[in-house]
Amino acid sequence: MAEVVDGLLEIDGPGLIAEIRAGKRKATLLNVWASWCGSCKRELPMLVDLGKALEAEGVAVMFVSVDKPEARPAAVALLETLSPKPSSFIVRGSLGPFKRAVNPNWKGALPATVLYDQDGELLWFWPGPVLEHEITPIITAHLAGAPLEGPTLVEPD
Repeated sequence: MAEVVDGLLEIDGPGLIAEIRAGKRKATLLNVWASWCGSCKRELPMLVDLGKALEAEGVAVMFVSVDKPEARPAAVALLETLSPKPSSFIVRGSLGPFKRAVNPNWKGALPATVLYDQDGELLWFWPGPVLEHEITPIITAHLAGAPLEGPTLVEPD
């Protein structure tokens, strides 16, 4: 059973995929972040705004913090600066199994943004910082039923 810790709902990798599948949305954009990550802090407001715009299209944006327990107050404080404050999860347990559930080939770069279909299948993966103009065409193509050919499983070396 998931537990709320410091205002964040703890989740493990399988729980995350189950949550995505249960959402019954056309797609889910997942952002994995940490409060100490400068790039994460810079892209969170853009992703919150993008989430508001995508909601009407049947696309959810989810946020998962990988902050360690001692840094959770900083994660909560960062979320409080966003408007609207997004609901966010925090990883429960070891990061290794979580990373494998998100993307088996993810080496751990942060931020990491992932697009899943309605069945929780990985469609696209952006390791490191991403910009709105990089995300939007991929989501638009998916919603239009176009095949996605690109960085779905591998993180560049």
